[in-house]
Amino acid sequence: MLLAWEGTPYLPGQCARQRGVDCVRFVAGVYADLRGVPAAALPRLPQDLSFHAPGRALAAAALMRRACAPLARVRDGIVQPGDALVVARQTGAPGHAMLAGFDPYTLWHAPGPGGRVEWTGLDLGRAAVLAVYRPTDQLAW
Repeated sequence: MLLAWEGTPYLPGQCARQRGVDCVRFVAGVYADLRGVPAAALPRLPQDLSFHAPGRALAAAALMRRACAPLARVRDGIVQPGDALVVARQTGAPGHAMLAGFDPYTLWHAPGPGGRVEWTGLDLGRAAVLAVYRPTDQLAW
């Protein structure tokens, strides 16, 4: 499922494979695909740029969690394939959303302006993991 999104250009406010997607909508779009839900049926989501504004970041993260529900917060520090990660940049507030890949040791994301959906290793650079969320319906996939 993730491979179908690979190479999709970054485009704020969009959620269309191959046409464009931002990091928040990428996470929601993959979950929608796995659940057989059309992207058009997703609830209104914040633009990922709101993740970069400390005053709006927590509210944006809450909206993303509701749109991707059912999700449960993972507190044991173990990341499994299909988990959503919310990471912090230098401000300490949420700044980016990623998905743990189904191949070992991969993270998938829409990296930002000029980028395309890609996978990376587990190195987050200066970012820190703020929260990990696991779909509670993943056995149905």
